Amino acid sequence: MSAEVVFIGIATAAACAGAGLAARSRASLLWILFPIISASGLSVWFWNTKARSTIYGTEVVRPVQVPQDGYLSSDSCRSCHPGEYSSWHDSFHRTMTTVASPETVKGDFHGKSVQLDGKTYIPGREGDQYWIEMDDPVAPEDALPTKRVRKEVAMITGSHHMQVYWFPSGKSRALEQSPIVYWLDQDRWLPRRSSFLSPPGEEEPYLLGEWNQNCSRCHATHAKPEITTSTEMYTTAGQFGIACEACHTPGEEHARLNRNPLRRFQYHLSDKSDESVVNPAGIDPEIASHACAQCHSLWIETPRSMREWLIGGDPFRPGEDLRRYRSFLSMTDSNQVDSLSRRIPEYQQQWFWPDGVLRVTGREHTGMMESPCFKTEDKRRKMTCFSCHLMHPKHSTPEARARWARDQLKHDPATNQDCLQCHENIGDQIEDHTHHSPDSSGSRCVNCHQPHTTYGLMTAIRSHQITSPEIRPSAGSRPNACNQCHLDKPLAWTADHLRDWYDIKTPPLSESLRDTAASIVWMLQGDAVQRAIAAWSLGWNDARNASGVDWMPPHLIELMQDPYDTVRWMAWSSLSSINGDYAALNFDFVGSEEERETKIEKARDIWARAQDTAGEDRFHLLLNADNTIQRPQFDALLHLRDNTPITLQE
Repeated sequence: MSAEVVFIGIATAAACAGAGLAARSRASLLWILFPIISASGLSVWFWNTKARSTIYGTEVVRPVQVPQDGYLSSDSCRSCHPGEYSSWHDSFHRTMTTVASPETVKGDFHGKSVQLDGKTYIPGREGDQYWIEMDDPVAPEDALPTKRVRKEVAMITGSHHMQVYWFPSGKSRALEQSPIVYWLDQDRWLPRRSSFLSPPGEEEPYLLGEWNQNCSRCHATHAKPEITTSTEMYTTAGQFGIACEACHTPGEEHARLNRNPLRRFQYHLSDKSDESVVNPAGIDPEIASHACAQCHSLWIETPRSMREWLIGGDPFRPGEDLRRYRSFLSMTDSNQVDSLSRRIPEYQQQWFWPDGVLRVTGREHTGMMESPCFKTEDKRRKMTCFSCHLMHPKHSTPEARARWARDQLKHDPATNQDCLQCHENIGDQIEDHTHHSPDSSGSRCVNCHQPHTTYGLMTAIRSHQITSPEIRPSAGSRPNACNQCHLDKPLAWTADHLRDWYDIKTPPLSESLRDTAASIVWMLQGDAVQRAIAAWSLGWNDARNASGVDWMPPHLIELMQDPYDTVRWMAWSSLSSINGDYAALNFDFVGSEEERETKIEKARDIWARAQDTAGEDRFHLLLNADNTIQRPQFDALLHLRDNTPITLQE
């Protein structure tokens, strides 16, 4: 049996909750490790109780922050590097894991009853303590009366879009994950499963130790799971959240040496780098990006290195070549693909489009690594994470700093500055290259070469794999950049322009692809990811400017019936932004089926009342002259829908 296992590099945006969406998903991912370990005679390593930490005792009921192995915490950086400390402090990296307190908890814990998935939750607060009252997650399902428990919130992951709450399990420092999360963007509670793209009807699993053995790797700095049995976990971290030392290496030696003021001034007045710490900006560009890749990538790991992680933490340090410890997963490596396909048949579907481009967030380095801009041998022009992202801006106003914190971008994408760093010649002839006016969104490099074909956190995100627009007519194919803007046009229209402008050969197209707007085909016939991306695209301002909005409501209304919670949300979000009449419906995408259908009928009434029946048939949009849907053509496409169950591993 092969000695390799897959481990997912988890993104720094509430991603570890996604890895625990369902027991079936876990079995196909991290938990595949255990039978492999057992079969290869390594299980004794994992269960070795001698690895248990005795230094810190067992009285603490949650993971704790401990300065060890040279890690001090970001507080030790502040006095000498106040500017860098300030920008880090304003970033979402800092708050990827926090201890529950009035300063960190952002959810509504005012004691109001919350009904979700037929269950009642009561989030409440007593002083500085937060708790959620709910049905006992480990009580037998047929137990009557239903046992209620009050779980105290000990820790939090996420602060950008949502917060996931963790309870002490009473078993060492192993944490339990709350079955409900707080969605900051919409100021409401959601079932955990509804905040990720997962098949309908899946039960929420009881997750014990998920943060300890999985999330901590990328939501804390120098985490040590210290797992000795399935319930005994004595987890520590150098610091909760993604802190200075996660990117610059342990700081103890650096701080000790620089207590000498003469040494500090010597380096301050010279061009030499202080080798007692790593500055990614000053080292080999590919190795520098490995500081980001330690979390933002997919990789393959041996049972031995996995065992080392679960017991003593990750041995990688920034400035090293991450490939010493892991093998990056690449869809261009046929041996990797064949091996993984045999062991995890659904792995490609969980992370990649059929053409091998990533379709789930959090693995940006994996996408960048497959880009020609990264593969160039010219190190001066090699694309890295720092080509587009800036970790420590010098913004002086809170507004500018808040804008930066959303994506930590170096430049405004509308300026094309990131790409013109290397492609200088295109800047003076942008219209000749794009065939769009210079001030058009069609002349923004990222719209054509980094389209929003990545799903994550209930929205669409730009791909980090640099590609050029092309038509892929196969089932489940990645939406192309042209039709993601020109949503009202069929693939044949796009193919004609790509042929005329760039001499790209037109592939064979079925009748529906030739005659029907590509976005409608994606919404009706596509798999859950295509439907979600298409629904989001209908709310994107650049696309609306190119395509208009008057034809969108009936198709979005139909998609509000989708079986996937997140697809319904994205359809409703796009519809409600069209006008106030739709927004006033307050459609609840996780409400009961009866409640949802009532609101959908009201949305149809709004659409019908707004129509002028003096129009013409718009066959490519499946609309009759009176703007009713051409039901036979609509149903024919719907009948071909790809209903393959999909769980995206965010």
